[in-house]
Amino acid sequence: MKNYFRLLFCVCFICLLSFESCFGQHIYENSIKRFKYSSLDSIFTALVKNKKITIGVAIIDFEDNQRWSKNYSNDKFTDSLGTKNGIKFPTLSVYKFHLALTILKEVDKGKFDLNDELFITKEDLLEETYSPLRNDLKKEYKENYEEKVKNGVFIKLSKLLSYSVSKSDNNACDILFRLLGGKNYKINEDISIEIRKKHNQKGVEKTNKFIKKLGLKHTIIAASEEKMHESFDNQYLNTTTPLDAVSLLKHFYQGKILKKETQDFLWKLLVETRTGSNKIKAGLPQNDKIILGHKTGSSFRKEAEKGQEFGLKAAENDIGIVITEKNTYAVAIFIKNSTESNEVNNTLIAELSKMIFEYLD
Repeated sequence: MKNYFRLLFCVCFICLLSFESCFGQHIYENSIKRFKYSSLDSIFTALVKNKKITIGVAIIDFEDNQRWSKNYSNDKFTDSLGTKNGIKFPTLSVYKFHLALTILKEVDKGKFDLNDELFITKEDLLEETYSPLRNDLKKEYKENYEEKVKNGVFIKLSKLLSYSVSKSDNNACDILFRLLGGKNYKINEDISIEIRKKHNQKGVEKTNKFIKKLGLKHTIIAASEEKMHESFDNQYLNTTTPLDAVSLLKHFYQGKILKKETQDFLWKLLVETRTGSNKIKAGLPQNDKIILGHKTGSSFRKEAEKGQEFGLKAAENDIGIVITEKNTYAVAIFIKNSTESNEVNNTLIAELSKMIFEYLD
């Protein structure tokens, strides 16, 4: 019996050593990663301290699912991982990524096709808004533009998605909302402004419902571009958190939302993004070994009040997926309520992007 217990002890000891050799290295590497993440805190503090902004940053490493997130507002720093997902920020055009996911999910279901041609008229091409689509049509048709768009032109769904995501076109965005909202774009349907806004809102509500189904509890899609342009405060209607944003990017990239064909299509649009080259992209090495797919957002400002050099800016944002030779990660940087200059805001986003790249690569 004594020999039996000795044998049992030896077996248990060997098993313990085996367990440590199999799992100990993994635990050690995780602890290094966590230590490496935590050391970002001091650099973040140095970069944002004394800035007249509220800012939130989040990253998620696709390799080990480790996350880091921090907020800064009114000289206070908070760790979003220890709170209810952190401060909410206005999305501005970042939500065109959420809209594209919703549209492409309908493509996956067979309701829409990327080759569908939508009949676009002058009522779809509002003037007082950012719209490369409208401007390109003006260049194409020149003096015949008014007549052409009055009678209507056909534009493919894939092209409208490209304008909305890659070029951040506000008119294309709202056309997509109206498509979701039930507007028949196969015919020349003359509708009132009131009906147009109803289609907008129905599309917005469908997008919000889809996003909620994905589990984003801290994201709200509530207003079209047209609605946001009605007042300064309306820019705050669509909100999210940096952690929600990076989680959505991760699920998208890992194929958990769309089929491969539509996922690849949207990824291409994100990589082809032309806006915000002075934000996340500016903080990355400019070479072919680094791939960035991202979606930006930017608001307009209030007039500067007495004592202010710059008026209140509702938001300056950028979210994206960065692929390097060593790593893949999602990053989201949101700024709100800034009275700093556009240059300061965008440079800060670039500096944070550089900080994160250097620590994760």
